[in-house]
Amino acid sequence: MNSGTYWNDSMNILGKVIVPKGQKVVIHTKALALSQNSEFTLEDGASLDDLQIFVHDKDFTSQSVIHPRVDFSQGSTFKGLVYSERQTELSNNVNYYGAITALYINMHNNSKIHGNSACFSPPEQNYDISVSPTEDLSLICERQPVEFQVTDNDGAPVSGYEGQVIVTAKDNFPSNKAFWYFSETGVEAGKKDISQENTFEVDSNGKAQLWLKSDYVGSIEVTGKLSTDNTKQAVGNYQFVPFKLEIQQGELKTVAGKPRDISIVAKACSDDSGDESIADGYIGNRTLNLSTEYSQPGTGSQKVWLKDKDGNWQSEAGVFEFKSETDAEGAEITRSTSELKYSDAGRTKLTFSDPNCTKDSCDIEPIARLMKAKASSSDDWNKLEGTQAIATRPYTFALCNYGATSVENASGTSEGGNSFVAAGQTFQLKAKPVVWTEGDSGNNDIDSGQNATVSVDSSGMCGRTETPNFYVDGAPGATVALSIPSGDGVKPHSPDKEGAVPGSLTSSPLSNEQIKNTPFSASWSEVGSVWLQAKTQAKYLDMDINIGQRPVGRFYPAYVEVQNGNSFDYPKVDAVNAQTGFAYLGQAFNATFSVLPKSQTGNKVSNYALFNENYQVQLALEAIDGSNSSFGSRLSPKGSWRGWSSTTTSMDWKLERQGFGSNTTTVEPPWNADNSQWGLYISQGVDSTTIRSATPEGGTVVANVVVKGNQTTQEMAPLSVTPELRYGRMRLEDVTVPVTQDAEVPVIVEYYLNSNAEFVLNEDDDASLFGSNYGCSQLIFPDAMRSVLANTPASESINDGEGRLLVTQPQGEGVTEGYREQIRLGQRLSSGVPACSSGSAATSSQPWLQFNWAGEGDTDPSAVVTFGVYRGNDRIIYRGEKGINTMLN
Repeated sequence: MNSGTYWNDSMNILGKVIVPKGQKVVIHTKALALSQNSEFTLEDGASLDDLQIFVHDKDFTSQSVIHPRVDFSQGSTFKGLVYSERQTELSNNVNYYGAITALYINMHNNSKIHGNSACFSPPEQNYDISVSPTEDLSLICERQPVEFQVTDNDGAPVSGYEGQVIVTAKDNFPSNKAFWYFSETGVEAGKKDISQENTFEVDSNGKAQLWLKSDYVGSIEVTGKLSTDNTKQAVGNYQFVPFKLEIQQGELKTVAGKPRDISIVAKACSDDSGDESIADGYIGNRTLNLSTEYSQPGTGSQKVWLKDKDGNWQSEAGVFEFKSETDAEGAEITRSTSELKYSDAGRTKLTFSDPNCTKDSCDIEPIARLMKAKASSSDDWNKLEGTQAIATRPYTFALCNYGATSVENASGTSEGGNSFVAAGQTFQLKAKPVVWTEGDSGNNDIDSGQNATVSVDSSGMCGRTETPNFYVDGAPGATVALSIPSGDGVKPHSPDKEGAVPGSLTSSPLSNEQIKNTPFSASWSEVGSVWLQAKTQAKYLDMDINIGQRPVGRFYPAYVEVQNGNSFDYPKVDAVNAQTGFAYLGQAFNATFSVLPKSQTGNKVSNYALFNENYQVQLALEAIDGSNSSFGSRLSPKGSWRGWSSTTTSMDWKLERQGFGSNTTTVEPPWNADNSQWGLYISQGVDSTTIRSATPEGGTVVANVVVKGNQTTQEMAPLSVTPELRYGRMRLEDVTVPVTQDAEVPVIVEYYLNSNAEFVLNEDDDASLFGSNYGCSQLIFPDAMRSVLANTPASESINDGEGRLLVTQPQGEGVTEGYREQIRLGQRLSSGVPACSSGSAATSSQPWLQFNWAGEGDTDPSAVVTFGVYRGNDRIIYRGEKGINTMLN
């Protein structure tokens, strides 16, 4: 379908209709249908806006085969724009590309609208316009540079502006008296009469550079506005006189408080060529009157100062020496060299005039001759003077105290010094624009264009003079932001070791007016110390202000968090022979737990491991019973540890038996999650870091527990898993056997369950050791020991809490059927007093299995083994017993 506007009663598309690229089709209808996988599309590369269909809510003029609506169905595809005053149905896998405006749309069964149209274009950017200079004084015979710049809302130049700049002169300006030129000198062709409304294109950077030349003596006011928004205007006012004093054309850029080298010359037009020339006769000591005007903002308290011939600063009048010198290009020039400074921010104008050269009297050549030659056209010229537009920026920003948080005293680092605030905690500070001073002269931080070249450490500048005009209403707009250095390889101020991360700063920018009374509120996500820096987000008066920075610290973790899921590795011999789910009181067991340093917002901080250990918190172990009373000295380790180089710590813990250190301990039921809690506490730290337990996923906050009976511990953060600890003992049972049999001595490991059941078999123990290596024996009777403790097992693990020791039957001379022998057999658990006198000196190093067997203190276990019982216990009854013989027969 080719370009055109089509009118019909209804359209029912069956098949495929394509609008070629470059064609524009507009259709007016009263109903539209597309079904059976039909397509109404545009050729690839065509704009979707090139097909537009308007569906009117009008009665059919003849009977229609389709419903009075828009009906797309059955996998059909449409590309274009639809405006429908009727009901619109999209069903059964319809794909619609473009835009649709309808009274009512019903979509179902996987139908889709893919938005793509000019109506989806983002809103146009808001633009503004500025003119530079805003005012100036020029010679009649020279072209005055005027630059219109399209900017964004922050005053920064923009690129890609697609409109034009429209420039007009003030009403009733006479024609053919002043013209716009497109170059500073030369070509006259193409000049534009300023009495007309003129439209000028801007370059890719949004700039329209023009030159204004006038044959009219007096003031010309011009207004530039945007073609896209005539409410955005910039006004410039330019005075044309025959003669003037000059420092430089255009704005002179300066830094507040910093002297700027200048030259003052007297300028005049030559008699014949019309080119500008310097008045060679303006020489010697000349008195100049000085005055300061405020342009942006319109008021101020500081004045522009010039240094006179004697090196004194003057703001109202001074004597300046004009002499002939050779300039940088080797040409002779008459000028007075001086310095200029202004100790505030914004735009000002310095007017400097020679009171001895006026319209009535001027004895300087060739100016006097030129005055007479130009008398007819210089009625408004009264004296030889010049004006200099000056743009001045603050030197830098000092970051200073505000409220309770003192950044000026925040000199701590990861290696020492005072703490500041926690990571993630909000703090406040003021950013003050300050002046340059002589002490800054060695920094070499400002280039010839008065732009900053490096950042400035402004730590000691809070007492400096500020630039108050930076704040006031009507000052050049600026947005100031607080930030930290960023980029690849950037480290914080401290720690600056390998692995340190810069973190991120959270802060909102403030306008130049806001920072006068409003502090910055900020927080840093990491720990250590950081270079805080303040800077403007765009150039200020087309100059870069030196970034003001200072190191601030020490930031520390808001808290350390005990993580869920701690675990215990209970004692074991190997993967099979282990104590399952418990340890004995007095027996060390391995604990694995994780403690993370975190910010106030709950995020893990990474730099804490790189702190000097004296500035890391120390952690210690605590455990309490059901009444929150501390186990105190029964716990080990008793000291503190840091261990921040890893987020997970593994170490041995132990809870001693009650009464440890004496010769008798007291039995007690198992300690576990039902009657005890274990946790960690901060035993030492120089910062205000606290400790807490992590909240289980989907659970409630776990509160710290106040501990009783321990002066060191204030409160502990509980661990999520509590160990099972049992009071255990090893017991050997007495055995009596015939002299002709070996004796098997039961070895039983038990634990104290409660006061009713007392000791029970510890079926969870497959790790406690016993055997001949730890055995000892002592003869009770007769006169010599003829039985022997077998070598096997030499050293073996208990199985389900039980084991067997073998003592071989007595052998040798004197052992007969009626022989009897009795010995005491023991197991050496520690190096204390043995239960029997002879045997191995080795011990199994299991003092936690000793028990107060005889009421005289905890000792090793032992049993009595007796050989020599008649027939033993083999159940054979003597045949002569009454009533038995008959049964046996």
